[in-house]
Amino acid sequence: MDWEERYARYGRPFGERPNAFVQQMMDEDSFAEVFGCGSRILCPGDGYGRHGVALAQRGHRVVGLDISPTATRDARRRAAQAEVEYTAVTADLAAQPWPLARNDHFDVVASIWFRLPDAEARTAWNREAVRHLRPRGRLLLVAGRRMTTVEQETGEWPPGIAWEDHSTAEEVRMVGRLLD
Repeated sequence: MDWEERYARYGRPFGERPNAFVQQMMDEDSFAEVFGCGSRILCPGDGYGRHGVALAQRGHRVVGLDISPTATRDARRRAAQAEVEYTAVTADLAAQPWPLARNDHFDVVASIWFRLPDAEARTAWNREAVRHLRPRGRLLLVAGRRMTTVEQETGEWPPGIAWEDHSTAEEVRMVGRLLD
């Protein structure tokens, strides 16, 4: 089942609340430096906006990207109801051109359970995402342990990122910062 069919059939299959680690990062002062205040955040694979809209409700300006037109329409409705600054864009991130202008830069890329099926496409997208990060920008990466490892995830990103591992037995949870 592809993503469009999944969202069309099941609506919001992952619930309404953000992933537990994203929620922890929004709630705990010890993670305040990751998102900063009023940051511009890119959320690839944001589906119906469960992470992006929650971040926008905290005062961030968020762009959510997803392959499913059904999900991005739902994300736009959620953002409108919440009256937040969230832009939902329908895009296939495994294909080029990517939906970002060359001079479009972000403070944070929050990649939460976003995983392109092909390693070459993932690596290409990761390079593109980093190219759109501001100097000393942050990366938030969450993926399932059953499909990946910390080493595999960090190995698919370009060099020049300092990673902190916050993983659990269930999830790979990485926070990265672009080095000078």
